Amino acid sequence: MHQKITDCYSGSFYSLKLTCQRDRDKIWVSQGTKKSSNQRMKLYKKWLNSHSCENEIKYKNYLKIFKKVTQTA
Repeated sequence: MHQKITDCYSGSFYSLKLTCQRDRDKIWVSQGTKKSSNQRMKLYKKWLNSHSCENEIKYKNYLKIFKKVTQTA
């Protein structure tokens, strides 16, 4: 009896393995927000590699705008 129920349950629900990328991919995040997030990360990496004040200012200004946009969205 228990085996029958287990088989029926296993047949009804299939297991699905998600990749890390699909696991983080949220449907409520718009394409524009994703692009903005990628741009923010590019600016951050550029600032980390160069340690220049100019790149730091660009990153921090973009970060302020990004936070305002994502909080209103």
